[in-house]
Amino acid sequence: MTHMLIILQNMKMVPVPEKAYGTFFEGDCYIILHSKRTSRGTAVDLHYWIGKDSTQDEQGAAAMYVTQLDTALRGNPVQHREVQGHESETFQSYFRNGIIYKKGGVASGFKHVETNMYNIKRLLHVKGKKHVTATEVALSWDSFNKGDVFLLDLGKVLIQWNGPNCNIAEKSRGLALARSIRDSERGGRAQIGIIDNEKDSPDLLKIMKMVLGERRGELRDAIPDTKADELQKANVRLYHVYEKDNDLVVQEIATRPLTQDLLQHEDCYILDQGGYKIYVWRGKASNQEEKKAAFTRAVVSSANNVVGAKVEQVKFDTTQLHARPELAAEQRMVDDASGDIEVWRIEDLQMQPVNPKTYGQFYGGDCYLVLYTYLRSGRPHYVLYMWQGRHASVDEITACALNAIELDKKYGDEAVQVRVTMGKEPAHFLAIFKGKLIIYEGGTSRAQKSTLEPAIRLFQVRGTSEMNTKATEVPARASSLNSNDVFLLATNQVCYLWCGKGCSGDEREMAKMVADIVSRRDKHTILEGQEPAEFWEALGGKAPYARNIK
Repeated sequence: MTHMLIILQNMKMVPVPEKAYGTFFEGDCYIILHSKRTSRGTAVDLHYWIGKDSTQDEQGAAAMYVTQLDTALRGNPVQHREVQGHESETFQSYFRNGIIYKKGGVASGFKHVETNMYNIKRLLHVKGKKHVTATEVALSWDSFNKGDVFLLDLGKVLIQWNGPNCNIAEKSRGLALARSIRDSERGGRAQIGIIDNEKDSPDLLKIMKMVLGERRGELRDAIPDTKADELQKANVRLYHVYEKDNDLVVQEIATRPLTQDLLQHEDCYILDQGGYKIYVWRGKASNQEEKKAAFTRAVVSSANNVVGAKVEQVKFDTTQLHARPELAAEQRMVDDASGDIEVWRIEDLQMQPVNPKTYGQFYGGDCYLVLYTYLRSGRPHYVLYMWQGRHASVDEITACALNAIELDKKYGDEAVQVRVTMGKEPAHFLAIFKGKLIIYEGGTSRAQKSTLEPAIRLFQVRGTSEMNTKATEVPARASSLNSNDVFLLATNQVCYLWCGKGCSGDEREMAKMVADIVSRRDKHTILEGQEPAEFWEALGGKAPYARNIK
């Protein structure tokens, strides 16, 4: 098991010294690459951490670099977005001695590692029982409370002050953190003092008062540790997992109030408590595929706690929920795709509206933002897709991420942002374009094009309805053909609809609809094995291709 920590410094990735792992400046953004060998190979997790005082430029750069790393690693990493103070359990588990938040940032002249530097005066608020976080707070008695642990770091002396109401686990974690600071930042030379009862440690308390002044009034009670506020807990949704026409469907069916009669023993259900907790209910008569779909992205709690007779408490795999929201869009299909869409192309690093007549046409040299609006209970909801062309520049990918942040703000930060890489469009993305989704390999949809469009283009069309059809440009050569699909060969004289022996009637009908968009030329339908010589000529001659009919 290995992990690498990277900080964004002047918009560039800079490795963090291993001694400084676990220390994060609040004004910066970080990228953490974690790999672990499993029985199925190597599992890779890619986290990007957002400090509460980091700039939008830094956040956009972090998103860009994560995209580049993901591409370099062939799309294998699971991506996580971590926000200061709300880190996932997985992220926190990497730092056994806890996480320390430091004020400021590297750009302000601060350094991660300053071994044997003793000219330090700071107060750390330590929280957490299982995973520790330490936040730098004001050097004042006003920062203290009765229920938490505080570390007064004076360079050569570290004083751990335990609140009268904190428990043994919190005290133990606080001490582990103090020892970690002593060993990694002070070369083992600092002394650690512990105040568990102020009356028993008058000398240490005297030092604290010299730094903080005399304490006036009673200490306040601690704010209880909560993983989500009550509003989040109240945001309950029920998803139905069932089989339909040999396909597995995950569909939202209800919000609060929920009743037991919504559950059918033949199926499985996912209860989402606003992201706070996820429960999976397995019907006793459900089949194995439904159970597998319900649990595929869930991790059963080790205690195997059971709520009620047939409800098993689980925790959803946040690596999939947070890092790959496109999976949520694909699995849940938030609606029937009948909402409204707006499309912008990134041009000169700015958003340029796309002509609605060309909605659904995406070029591999561009990046696009697609805002989808739908209603639920009379209230608008938003999905913001960031489509990234395979040949788009780094600047365009960065600008796409930054403009997405700005657009999201315009809608009150309520949009679900979904990064879509070319060729990996989720099902809901296909559905909203009503069978007219066309992916061009290169080029641009800009008015001022720097290159001429090719005279011959070949498109592979897959899909049986307006909800699942996509046409993808492939190399215009015979080896690109496949007997299972329909292909469109567009030339300057004619547009051929080539129908493989394994394609269905529905696939042919959808290809005809796409053909009217791809080419204005006459359409000629030809069956596999009955191609005219001109067809092979346009493809540069015959060549072997995939003929295994599924």
